Amino acid sequence: MPNPRPPDTRILPRSHYVKWSGLVNHAVPLDKLMERAREMAAKIAENSPFSINMIKRGLNMARDGVSLDALMDYETEACLACVFTKERQESLKEFEERKRE
Repeated sequence: MPNPRPPDTRILPRSHYVKWSGLVNHAVPLDKLMERAREMAAKIAENSPFSINMIKRGLNMARDGVSLDALMDYETEACLACVFTKERQESLKEFEERKRE
């Protein structure tokens, strides 16, 4: 039976993907996968709902086949929109106050 992988494809240790690929955040055993996914989801949920929605919108655009140029334009607009929210300004003020203490 022929090997289904292309001849130049190598199987590398998972540590390689975590460290070098940029496509993997963590490698966990299967029995710990949902636990780790929930931890990551909880951390993401601590962020601004506005910024999370902007990110989700961009991901949906990419999934739907929007051009790279359009995605780059959206990313710039989304970043600027997030930077100037009242919530972010308040967070920066709180950070500065904690820093002075």
